[in-house]
Amino acid sequence: MRQTWRVLAGLAIAAALGGFTGAAPGAGQADLADRLLQEALTKELVEQDPSAAIKLYQQVMATAGVSTATAARARERVAELQKQASQRAPAPTNGSPAPRRVLDGEWTELYDMSADGRFVVGQRFVRIGTQELVVRDLATGVPRVIGMRGNGPEISDDGTRVAHGGGPAGLMITSTEAGAASVSIALPAGLTIARAHDWAPDGNAVLVTVGRTDDPTRPGAVEYAWVSVADQSIRSVRTFERWAVPSGPSGGGRALGGEPEVSPDGRFIAFVAVPTPGSADRYIYVMDADGQQMEPVVSTSGVRGWPKWTPDGRHIVFTEEHRNGAGLWSVAVENGKAAGQPRLLYGNIGNDSALLGITRDGVLHYRRNDFGRGRYAGTASHVVPRDLATRGAQERPITFRGCCGAWSPDGERLAYSGNDGRVVVRHVQTGEERSYALPGAIVFDLVNMIRWFHDGAALVVVGADETYLGQAGNRENLNFYRIDLGTGAVRLVMNVGPLVSERAALSDDDRWLYVTRRDEPKGPFSQIVAVDLASGADRIVARLPSGIDYPPDFVLSPDGTRLAVGAAGSDYRSDGRIFTVNVDGTDFRDVGGSLPGFWGGELLRWTPDGRSLLFRSYDANEDWQIMRIPASGGAPEFDGVSHATLAPLLPDIRMVRGNFNGLDVSPDGSRLVVSTLVAPRFEVWALDLVLP
Repeated sequence: MRQTWRVLAGLAIAAALGGFTGAAPGAGQADLADRLLQEALTKELVEQDPSAAIKLYQQVMATAGVSTATAARARERVAELQKQASQRAPAPTNGSPAPRRVLDGEWTELYDMSADGRFVVGQRFVRIGTQELVVRDLATGVPRVIGMRGNGPEISDDGTRVAHGGGPAGLMITSTEAGAASVSIALPAGLTIARAHDWAPDGNAVLVTVGRTDDPTRPGAVEYAWVSVADQSIRSVRTFERWAVPSGPSGGGRALGGEPEVSPDGRFIAFVAVPTPGSADRYIYVMDADGQQMEPVVSTSGVRGWPKWTPDGRHIVFTEEHRNGAGLWSVAVENGKAAGQPRLLYGNIGNDSALLGITRDGVLHYRRNDFGRGRYAGTASHVVPRDLATRGAQERPITFRGCCGAWSPDGERLAYSGNDGRVVVRHVQTGEERSYALPGAIVFDLVNMIRWFHDGAALVVVGADETYLGQAGNRENLNFYRIDLGTGAVRLVMNVGPLVSERAALSDDDRWLYVTRRDEPKGPFSQIVAVDLASGADRIVARLPSGIDYPPDFVLSPDGTRLAVGAAGSDYRSDGRIFTVNVDGTDFRDVGGSLPGFWGGELLRWTPDGRSLLFRSYDANEDWQIMRIPASGGAPEFDGVSHATLAPLLPDIRMVRGNFNGLDVSPDGSRLVVSTLVAPRFEVWALDLVLP
């Protein structure tokens, strides 16, 4: 390993030197400068000692006779190391005190803080598909639900009203005080409100993103406009091409920090935009409130977001992303133009941070998500003992970001979806991982279809190209692939197409792939079919009962003699059934009849002894639990792992009710790997600003 690292480090040094060739041999002091440069690069890239590297780079620059190229490279490395140090530093800059948390992580999103610091508006998760829009009074701690998932709620400067987009319904205006009714501002035909961004200081208008279905000449264009609260008129400000606004037309800039902000005097609008098509940079711009004049105020390379005006209107505070989080910066502004260079205020305000607002007394509030996308948000997998209910909280489960793990035959590895179009194989004890990409535009999409070959050397997965991903129901380019874990080679096994289910099981000799198949496109699944992996020939194993419309889950018994099928009707939330059948098509059984909570017939596994089947079930509160039913038939029983038994062991993770994505049992039967949707946990933090 050390030898490999030295080789890689050597390549890194060569890359850092770029096209630099140094002085000619025998150039005396210039040679010394070159040697010092090499030593500095070694300190930086091999020994990873930035302090020592900076000292050596400074010696390079101070060496008599140093060439211009060598000195320039040393200055470049010093600047980069100093920038990295500022990004890593948790300590404040410019004398600012440390940030403080003012609200815990109950939120799945936070949008705005009132100018007096009393109210915050955000979104709370209720259950899958349901989120509440909530205004919380920080003085009393009392929350008020004002709607269900509004678009871009913003609090007026006087703290009395909240504006949020209602889509085709127009703009909704809701009081922050309990008991007041909401007011809807209707829009002309062909217009929708994608989101609300900010209020005019006088409270008479709201800046919004308008969606237009009445102008086919500019598909995807992003239009900022003022909506009058008094007379409900709409006045366009400026329209941008889709590429210019970071998150595209639906979000109007929210997703990537482009939220526009109106200056305290109402004369200007600060916002984030992409300078040129395809650029990775995000500049800060200021335009007149009528959109006529526009100037960049921060236009160097970097990813900025969340511009906020200081109460006196003389500075814009914003974030700049770096690999460890986000730095907090400011730029002085006069009459809509930059009045100086950007200045760093604070090195790192945390992961996934977004600025909410600056109160009148100069306190910046922002949201951060140390529990979210940087760690587990999306789908997380948890390795837990099966007897969790009786064993209790003896140790924290192994948790990692990704979905739908499948145990290797030796029980030492898990193959899972890394949520990025790749298949990942993880060693359970060491945490070492290797990822595998499918060829070209193909991505690993249907994550609960991972099957190991019985020798542990390869996987069968399902992949799809953008044709499938972008068009619901288009299955022509949905395929089974074989991944060789040693070489990384990927080979097409068979096309799924319109007839075959995307879930499968491998025979114990790895010769046959068992799938379910329809008689006609969009019809019910009616057959269990065995496909010869060598020749592609197939044979019907058994016929299925009628009414199985949802793609069945499909698993082979540990001894390779019997198949189990989890099946349900067209409604995903309908109760599923379990059928078993011998691989030769004999002894077809209905195990247990209709199983309440076995939604979609999904997530079915054999116990290693082959005597029982495990399946995921939901209770009346949409909390999941793992149930066990005898393979010979009988009543299901709780197996020991559930939302209720797992959640207390994961206090920093909010598992989403009604969304359980993966289940597998280890070969020795002692552990499960379960996958759950995890909601972000945004917190509100405050920082007293000290501006340069």
